Amino acid sequence: MGQVRDVINGKTVLGEQKEIQEVKNAYAAYEKFFEINPYSIQDLKKFHGIMTKYVVKESGDFRRGEEGVFNGGQCIFMAPLSECIKRLLDSMEYNIPYTSKALMEKLGLKSKEGFLRNYLRPATYMNLIRMTIPDKPNSRNQRYIKV
Repeated sequence: MGQVRDVINGKTVLGEQKEIQEVKNAYAAYEKFFEINPYSIQDLKKFHGIMTKYVVKESGDFRRGEEGVFNGGQCIFMAPLSECIKRLLDSMEYNIPYTSKALMEKLGLKSKEGFLRNYLRPATYMNLIRMTIPDKPNSRNQRYIKV
């Protein structure tokens, strides 16, 4: 994960060029993740093109056979972090519980829906932060901890 963050931040990383390009592609795709319609073939082809740019010859075209488009789709969730998630993680300290309101204040955000959509839900889904009361996600006592 450290090397992935280094690639995102433009630092020099030793590794296979293809793997470094896959990280860059995944990061670019994750930035557009909430813009795609998963039921649109055209959107999926566009997304596939982002994920496979400079990695495979048929970038943007679906391949037939074992791998298929969902292999590329799975990479999205292991992808490098969006700017929003990076900002959220940078604002948090390890093992300190934060309310969503406190996090929004730290980030200077006013829209709770935008905060949930772009910051909190993706970071929680990617297991980068965890809820203190996972079986009651809407509890007024809910706090979030950086993992």
